Amino acid sequence: MRLEYPETQSDSKAEELVSHVKDYIHTVVELFRLRAIHKMAIGLSSVAVRMVLLMLFTWVIVLASIGASIWISERMGDRYSGFFIVSGFYLAIALIVYFIRDSFIKQKVADKIIDHFTNE
Repeated sequence: MRLEYPETQSDSKAEELVSHVKDYIHTVVELFRLRAIHKMAIGLSSVAVRMVLLMLFTWVIVLASIGASIWISERMGDRYSGFFIVSGFYLAIALIVYFIRDSFIKQKVADKIIDHFTNE
């Protein structure tokens, strides 16, 4: 035989508190999920735009380099010297970037990434 006690006011308050805590946890988890999705969407769209701009810039550089190479070659009176001069120019730029990569480029890129994902 089981004795049943009438529900007291403290039991209903405790159930109400548990319900509110569950709702709060669900809301916090949903908010975290939505913030993560928002940051990921902003990051991916930023990457997509930068990739398109990089491709366009690459095409401009390639075509301008070919034009400059041909122009230099015509000025020098042979067919190949302009291409060697332009490639030497790019080699010099590549060496400069290689030697300053740690002190300037890596730190600035890391700072940009951190700023992007920590700012709301």
